[in-house]
Parts: sequence; C-alpha cells; structure tokens
Amino acid sequence: FTNIDAFLVRKINKNIKTYPIPLPSKITPIKISDLNLYNNKSRMIFLGRLASQKNIDKLIKINESLGLIDFYGKSFDKLGDQYQKDLISKKWYKGVITYNDQLIEVLHKYKFMILYSKYEGFPFSLVEALSQGVPIIVKNSYLSASYLCNEKTGLLLPKDTTEEEDIILIKKFIS
Repeated sequence: FTNIDAFLVRKINKNIKTYPIPLPSKITPIKISDLNLYNNKSRMIFLGRLASQKNIDKLIKINESLGLIDFYGKSFDKLGDQYQKDLISKKWYKGVITYNDQLIEVLHKYKFMILYSKYEGFPFSLVEALSQGVPIIVKNSYLSASYLCNEKTGLLLPKDTTEEEDIILIKKFIS
C-alpha cells in the first residue's frame, strides 16, 4: 500500500505492476490513554459497502441480538438498497462518511469495529480502525483477517461458526 511495499513486492517479482493506495487518514497510532473514557463507549461500527460480500444480512441478524452495531456505508446495487432500507427502518443506518476528518471523528465514538465479510483483499476499514485505537471483531473468512486481528487487536471469530455461536463469542468478548 506504500512505495516501500511496492519495492518489496517487486524484489520478488520484477514484472509485477504495483500501485500505491494511500489510506484516507494518516496512520498515526492513537494510544488509549484514558481507559475510563474507552470503557464508557459501548457501540460497534460497521464501515463499508452495503453488499452481500460483507454479509450484511448476517450482521443484521447478529445485531438483532446485540443491538450495538451502527452501519456506515454506501449501496451500489438493488440488494444494497434493500439492506439500506432495512437498516434505516431499524434506525441502525448512520450514513456515509464523506471526508477524512469525519472518518477519524466517527471512529473515535466507537468501542469496536466489526467486519463479517465472506471475503476481502486487505480491508482498509480495519486498518483505519486499528490506527485510531479501535479494536476489531472479524470473521476469519479471508487471509488478511488473521493478519490484522489477534488477541491484542480484537476478536477473530472462527471461520466455520454460525451467527448464533458468533453472538455468544462477541457477547463474551465485549463483556
């Protein structure tokens, strides 16, 4: 994602094309200095496309039990439009983040970030959350999930568990 990464990749494969993709916010790790302030937060954020790849339908089911997830993101098709309508009707949809400073401001409001995708490349939203000191809850359904999420950065949900099993694991983790 940086020119340094591109250099390292080209050392392995000289013919590969690389493109630096900067993250929206500056990656300056924020340490949680006031645990009381952190512990007073209770909600989770989903930040991403409202798409079937992100398992929005399963996140909705999980949130029916938890009641803690706020959804931010755009729809790009009819199914996403339906997810958005459903989230709005439940008052869980919070809109779209349109500028970088807003992203940081919004992330600081949340205790956790959740991503329950079927598959991902390297999810920027998780990196953004971690860079702002927000622990992550991630379904272990793609390679970078276990790279980004461990016992120090959040909760890695097993790949083959059901939503019901994941709800139990999430409740235990957030308590």
